[in-house]
Amino acid sequence: MSEPTIGELNRKITIERVTQIKDSEGGLTDDPSVFVSDVWASVDNYSGNEPSITKHGGQPGVSRVLFKMRYVSGVDSTMRVVYDGKYYAIKHVSNYKEKNRWLYLDCETGKNSGH
Repeated sequence: MSEPTIGELNRKITIERVTQIKDSEGGLTDDPSVFVSDVWASVDNYSGNEPSITKHGGQPGVSRVLFKMRYVSGVDSTMRVVYDGKYYAIKHVSNYKEKNRWLYLDCETGKNSGH
């Protein structure tokens, strides 16, 4: 894996923190708040050759994406990325080479991901 070039940071993403609050009926609902918005990032879609099998034998409709962005302190795997109207659950955050220069966000979207 290599560092992105400035020209590759050509997509805007938003990172949200999602907490659960009680709704008017006493149930729990997601309450997203913007952690950081309008972040320039590169977007790399995985090939789809990384299948994951459910305990029932099928493959879930999940799409994996790697977002590369400049370092922002505090981003973690409890957050989600909003990109192109879709929600991506952050599965892993990598501080590339531990230099506080780049963050790589390994994300998933699909069934029960990100929303």
